[in-house]
Amino acid sequence: MNRAFIFLFALVIYSNLSNSQVFTTYNAVNTGTNQLLSNSICDIKIRQDGAIVFGNDLGLSILCNEQWTNVEIYGADCFDIDSEDNIWVGTHSGKAIKYNGISTFETQLTSQTNCDGPCPVFSCLVDKTGNIWFGTGEEGVYMFNGFEWISYPNLEGLSVFSISQDINDNIWFGTGNGITKFDGINWITYTESDGLTDNYIKTIFCEPDGDIWAGTNNGISVFNGVEWSNINKDNGLLDDRVNCISKDIEGRIWAVTDSGISIFNGSEWNYITSLDSLVFSYVTSIIHDSNEILWIGTDRQGVYKYNEISLINIMRGDGLSTDCVKGICIDNSGTIWVACYSGWPSSFNGLEWITYQTNDAPYWVQVVTYDETTGNYWYGTDGSIVAEFNGIDWTRHDLDLYTGSCIGINSLYVNNTGILWVGTWLGGVCKFDGSDWVNYTIDDGLADNDVFSINQDTEGRMLFGTRDGLTIYNGTNWTTYTKVNGLASNRVNDILVESDTVIWLATDEGLSKFNGSSFNNFYQSDGLFNNSVKTLAKDKNGNLWIGCNEFYQNGGITRFNGTSWISLSVEDGLASGGVNDLAIDDSSYIWIATDKGISVLNPNTITKNIENVNQVTDNYLIFPNPTTNKLNIQTTKLAEINTYYQIYTSTGKAISKICMFNKNNAHIDLSAFSKGLYIIAIYNKNGTKAYKVVKY
Repeated sequence: MNRAFIFLFALVIYSNLSNSQVFTTYNAVNTGTNQLLSNSICDIKIRQDGAIVFGNDLGLSILCNEQWTNVEIYGADCFDIDSEDNIWVGTHSGKAIKYNGISTFETQLTSQTNCDGPCPVFSCLVDKTGNIWFGTGEEGVYMFNGFEWISYPNLEGLSVFSISQDINDNIWFGTGNGITKFDGINWITYTESDGLTDNYIKTIFCEPDGDIWAGTNNGISVFNGVEWSNINKDNGLLDDRVNCISKDIEGRIWAVTDSGISIFNGSEWNYITSLDSLVFSYVTSIIHDSNEILWIGTDRQGVYKYNEISLINIMRGDGLSTDCVKGICIDNSGTIWVACYSGWPSSFNGLEWITYQTNDAPYWVQVVTYDETTGNYWYGTDGSIVAEFNGIDWTRHDLDLYTGSCIGINSLYVNNTGILWVGTWLGGVCKFDGSDWVNYTIDDGLADNDVFSINQDTEGRMLFGTRDGLTIYNGTNWTTYTKVNGLASNRVNDILVESDTVIWLATDEGLSKFNGSSFNNFYQSDGLFNNSVKTLAKDKNGNLWIGCNEFYQNGGITRFNGTSWISLSVEDGLASGGVNDLAIDDSSYIWIATDKGISVLNPNTITKNIENVNQVTDNYLIFPNPTTNKLNIQTTKLAEINTYYQIYTSTGKAISKICMFNKNNAHIDLSAFSKGLYIIAIYNKNGTKAYKVVKY
């Protein structure tokens, strides 16, 4: 069974979808010199190569592959992009300017006839045939067909605030006195007398199915080709003052109002009323890119990059035998197998959950693995029982018979020759070849008899994570590595073998990377959610996923791509901070076993952390770090005028107001914040410097 199907089917079955939010804010302060020109954004468009183009009152700022390019065009009010990636700009001084990627070419469109100075150009559209349309303040509409400029005085005297093209190639103009359709020959104007909710048209969105959405100061009017219908606060909108309208890949309409975003899925409305510190009345433009990230342009606050983290939380009422899930694995068909603590084994085949509650099935299961050589499943319990399931029958094995002291099964691993290895509490490790059991303990060379994790390296050696270090067994000799050798902690909770020179080790005091002879350690201060690392997994794109679980709470997951770290927690929609296990399916969806159910994460919905994007020099001392409650920031020289700081979570969500330095010091109280990693961003006229701070 396709594993992507499993996830998508789960989306249908489970209604407790948590769409958490990740934000990145770009403004003229925190993007630094030679990046975003101004915080006053007039529009946002996307070039064919995926670059994001931001029009602002000082020109164009282009973000491509995390690099910014600026084109200074004073007074830019609107723009659009043609099929050759030329950018056409209308300015407040009545000019039409073409930017071809190298140079700019300008034409003075309007005169001083109807305005105090040249009439501004408010709107711009490149139509399907390549014609460039400009709507002006009071001088009507201009069109450039590639050879000559044509003036259309039909809307003279009106301000043309928006232009759009529908599925039938009609051009629609939103003005201060209604909405006008031009079919190439005839001009038809619709006003309140024709059914509009208001004559002041601020924005137009033409749907692919033909409907025309017009945003006004009194709600939205929708034209189906025959008649107008109106939407306002009484039947769906958060606020009647509508600033802009867009549509995402799922077909949802996003309408930004002065009080928030109203999202229409075709049958009902949902709302976003808080996005970081965004003032919705400042929003001038929104657009969804190919990754379904929503870009929000504002008049005074720069640009917001908004993303929904798609997390499904699956609980006991959804089919699990209990909420506390200790282990999870995925077989070759894509079926999910779950070990439910204080419960029975469960599986999900994409259609239904099955709980195996029979006399022979194990109870209080806490670990599960899949044997690819036989197609069977192995479960370990909180006692001494290991049970093998062939899809029909259960076969139970009592390891106390072989160890004499086993009080729990911690880990299961089937190696490349089909041998089952079992890590126990107190009883060391057991090996099963299908007929005989063999027990190894501290007396044989194992570091400790509590074995929490097992894996096999590329040379075929067995790796055992114990309470007292990492033990490697080559079939003859036993070698142990501990903190003395550089391991982050002696307790090794999980082992992930990436290559012959890269082995990842989850420990109680950080993440260790082992090259066969030495260790490189990573901690919360580097980007981990916390230092209590419980479980590891790696996706097909090479991202390392790290489950952290501090005393069965206050945990989360961290993604490490080799350079940057992103962490998610309960605040982002995770079912619980008690993360026990991770599994990744063929579509790279992350299945997260917690003590309060399973969370399923679509990794494509995660944006980058806030990073140091430019040039503030390292003139700041931040101490103590880590800290419990109080944090001090001190400059090593007199602070720049207008230096500010703001606190962010590790996912990029601002959780404090923007605060100004008091001379060359800042004292921050973190007592209201939970334990974890935070980003302190310091802004001044030179750019931004971001510092990682740990509260413990």
